[in-house]
Amino acid sequence: MKKINILLISFILIFALSSCNQISISHNDLNTYEQEITKEDTNYIDNPDQGFYSPVCIQVVDNFKDKDYVINNKTRLYHLRMDLSTFSSKYNNDIDKKLGDTDLENIDKMLAKYLAKEKNVIIRFAYDHNYEGKKDQEPSLSMMEEHIKQLSPILNKYENCITAIEAGMIGPWGEMHSSACANKETINAIIDTYLKNVTNIPILVRTPKMIYNYLGITMADTSSYVIKDDSISYRLGLFNDGYLGSDSDLGTYTNRELETKWLANQTNHLPYGGEVVIPNSALHDIDKCLPEMKLMHLSYLNQAWNDEVIKKWKNTSYDKFCGNDKDFYGVSAYDYINAHLGYRFVLKKSTLSYNDTSDIHINLEIENKGFGNLLRNKKIEVYVFYNDTTLEKYDTKLKTNKLENLSLTIPNTGKKGKIYLSIKNDNDSYPLRLANENIYDENLKANLIGTI
Repeated sequence: MKKINILLISFILIFALSSCNQISISHNDLNTYEQEITKEDTNYIDNPDQGFYSPVCIQVVDNFKDKDYVINNKTRLYHLRMDLSTFSSKYNNDIDKKLGDTDLENIDKMLAKYLAKEKNVIIRFAYDHNYEGKKDQEPSLSMMEEHIKQLSPILNKYENCITAIEAGMIGPWGEMHSSACANKETINAIIDTYLKNVTNIPILVRTPKMIYNYLGITMADTSSYVIKDDSISYRLGLFNDGYLGSDSDLGTYTNRELETKWLANQTNHLPYGGEVVIPNSALHDIDKCLPEMKLMHLSYLNQAWNDEVIKKWKNTSYDKFCGNDKDFYGVSAYDYINAHLGYRFVLKKSTLSYNDTSDIHINLEIENKGFGNLLRNKKIEVYVFYNDTTLEKYDTKLKTNKLENLSLTIPNTGKKGKIYLSIKNDNDSYPLRLANENIYDENLKANLIGTI
């Protein structure tokens, strides 16, 4: 009888313990809630470091501090064409001169205005007076190097504002050709001075050959040559002011197919753009140009040049012969290109997993539908607006430029609220918008991703 009782008690204890385990597992299961997602917005999304730019020519002279810098609410990206002709003996008919303290202060104040309004600039310095297309206006190489060294502390100070520096300095419009000094030795020296004195900001040159020359390779070497991410040359890219003008882009390329394939490894993490040219070129027909725009990660273009090409794009539609982006069928070629310059992140799926005692686990599937990529690391935060009265901000400790799949965790307070994704620079500037309809909150500068 004792044995039966002992066996019975043992069985009851085992069953009880087993039952407790099952309850614990059940209690710790998370419920997953898939959030309702709005469709992609087919309009242009105003985001940092990309788009059609507005050109601004500025003479660096003592009174340029009073100039209206043409900053407006509609334009995000500006192309600053800085005229240094005053400091070249070829223009002033005297001597090559260093920039004065007042000149440097005025450049600093100018960039501060763009930064304060969270605008971005691509900046180019040259000695062609008024950017009128004159060659052989440069000072000595030593003075050009001195000017770069003088300017570099200011450029570094405004790295959040400066999308790229186009190396320029030489030739008509600073496009690095035609002048007598537009040679390998001089251009290599200018590239080297920029890369060694400017930190973090991309440095762009006019042709791939200029990159090969600086690297000490030839075009034939590119099939096996990779610029490593710890190399100073990792920041060396291309600007193309002969874009889509001919098979060679007006002398930009020697072998377009080979060179664009190799350059795509650089434009994958650097800005790339310029000016479209030659109105009668078939290369900028919308059904022909889109594949290369995607390959080369196109991120910026001049909104004013070439005006005939821009007009052509505005009068041409994106359709099934251009691609399978059905939501954009019927949109003008210009609007389609404008919407896809640089990155374009669309939220495809958002799920929240939690129970009464767990943290809230957020999983986001985001697709980049732009030609290019996000080129800066951004600080990722989650905001929760509880009961439409209290805002809490949670730092995820994540800084990244890869947004395609995000897994984030925040505390579960047990209160109801709306959840927002904040994607900003470290100092909470230059917020990034996702390209979904009605997802961005202008007051919070963040994107709605769900509710609890």
